[in-house]
Amino acid sequence: MDVDTGYIYAMGGGKDFDKSPYNRATQAKLQAGSAFKPFIYAAALKKGYNIDAVLPDEPRSYPSGSGTWTPRNYDGKYSGTVSMRDAVAYSKNAATVSLLENIGVGAVKALLVDLGIGADVPHNLSIAVGTSGLTLLDLVKGFSAFANGGFRVKPLFVLRIEDDRGQVLDSSEVQKQRAIPEDVAVKMNILLRGPTEYGTAKGASRLGYPV
Repeated sequence: MDVDTGYIYAMGGGKDFDKSPYNRATQAKLQAGSAFKPFIYAAALKKGYNIDAVLPDEPRSYPSGSGTWTPRNYDGKYSGTVSMRDAVAYSKNAATVSLLENIGVGAVKALLVDLGIGADVPHNLSIAVGTSGLTLLDLVKGFSAFANGGFRVKPLFVLRIEDDRGQVLDSSEVQKQRAIPEDVAVKMNILLRGPTEYGTAKGASRLGYPV
């Protein structure tokens, strides 16, 4: 999707429409996993956090329906404290849950609404590790605001419809509106470069351009 216009240039909803017309890009709500974390960090930046803020990265237990829940980092190790930059770069679960506890789930849900994401997000801390069901299009819409300076843009699948004489029967207009402050988008770009520059996806730096 063009992040400035919302034009959808390519979409893969499945591998064979005749066998399965179900569009997995726009209809399938899957757990977003760590791809959800940037929304939490963006909400924190909106509330005044700085990208160099220090977060606790330690085992903490939270009440859950089956007793208690202790978020674990993927390698099972904790740093004690970690900067927000490194928490994103290394996808720290414990630090992200702690941050969410401080800013509140409501702040994240409000951000999603601002970004045009209508997903039904549960009101609990587990969303920090991506338990919410989102479509791929939801994620694309949300991340586009980080890429275009903070604007919510409406995805457009059809530019216009013409009859056989070339007369325009219907057309789509670009719809953009401010969703997050520009400085928050700039800071999110700094944070999101971390994984590919030195964190969990540093191999992507071999591509030779910013990712």
